[in-house]
Amino acid sequence: MLAVYPLATRPLLGLTGLQAQPRQVVLSAPRRVWPGRVNWVGGVQITYELRTQIGVYRSGREQRIAQRLAPRKSLEYQMLVNADDLRAYKNLMWHWQAYDLVMPEVTRFIELPEAWPAGSQSLSLSAPPYWMQPGGAVVIGEGRQRQALTVLATEGDITHFDAATVQDWPAGTRLYPGLVGHLRSPTESQRHTSDVATPTIRFQVLPLSEVPREPAAPKLMFDGREVFLTRPNWARQVSSALGQEVDQLDYGTGQVSRYVAQMFGTETTSATHTCATHAEADALLDLYLRLRGQQGEAWVPTWEADFLLAESQGAASDRFGVDDPDFAERYAGSPTHRALFVRLADGTLLLRKVVDVIASGGGAEIVVDAPWGVDLEPDQVAMSGWLLLRRLGSDRLVIEWRTNGVAEAQLNWRTLEALDADDLEAP
Repeated sequence: MLAVYPLATRPLLGLTGLQAQPRQVVLSAPRRVWPGRVNWVGGVQITYELRTQIGVYRSGREQRIAQRLAPRKSLEYQMLVNADDLRAYKNLMWHWQAYDLVMPEVTRFIELPEAWPAGSQSLSLSAPPYWMQPGGAVVIGEGRQRQALTVLATEGDITHFDAATVQDWPAGTRLYPGLVGHLRSPTESQRHTSDVATPTIRFQVLPLSEVPREPAAPKLMFDGREVFLTRPNWARQVSSALGQEVDQLDYGTGQVSRYVAQMFGTETTSATHTCATHAEADALLDLYLRLRGQQGEAWVPTWEADFLLAESQGAASDRFGVDDPDFAERYAGSPTHRALFVRLADGTLLLRKVVDVIASGGGAEIVVDAPWGVDLEPDQVAMSGWLLLRRLGSDRLVIEWRTNGVAEAQLNWRTLEALDADDLEAP
């Protein structure tokens, strides 16, 4: 079999070329802290971007190589400034737009458990966040009162910084990760009056300057890949496109020859996911990091009623009856429809690999790889459909924070041939 290795868990380049790039540790040097406040009317858009080289064979199989270990990161949001804030903004833009700044990541923060007096160079935290590691920048405070510090060392629950605090910080003051980078020039503003403006801030984070985020392990694995079970927000428009590659020879006159080299169709979908908590947003980010953008693959349910249970099945049964006379003809031997899901009324989710689809009477039976383990009754099956193997359709992930606690992200997926994990060969 042709050596194709599209799994996300092990990059084709191994450790060479990817992990040979150490994280840049930006030590204490004269730096300016970005003083602008977010205008939450427009929210904050954080963009992550990886890079994947994709080689596609005529058969439709892919070879995908991750070319970037850590994603590039950028922020975009609007400010609302007037009076003294407008003057301070313009003074900074005139003289510091081309140089590095420290931008607080306002969607990620902790609050001081107790007052932090001026002149302190250490802070005690019972559970420091992952971004408070040596070399990482942090920002404390709001607006023009902010101060940037660099973590020098950690000893148990004590974190040491490169400089002392310049003022007293009361309990509850927010401490943010500091993003080192620069503004994208030019920075445009809408002037509402001579004293009021709404600049659009586009900030590019310096590559490899952040403390790297280690993604959490997937919650569910199936046939060597993780399963993505987060359902889309159907209040937002979900788009889908079905297609199949065809080679066509056309000289512009006379007969046209068409040849089907890819023996399966492909579906691309785009859906919005709403994250009501930081944990839900981090779960989407972790999925993106585990898959390394387009390189990896995951099982994703269609979350559609693709077929209905025709008759009851016992717990020892490995069959799923479908009352459709054309079902076996369409799906028997399909290289893409190789797994299914069954969601019961009590919330139980059953995942099975498809062994075969056979005609039976006036309908069809799906033969699965293991007994159901529970009795299946038509009135107890809330939904049954295909579990398709997919990869992300883009190396870019955009998380739009509507507030500092609620976000939305759009995921694009592309279906793949469902090769068995054991059949994949690393070149």
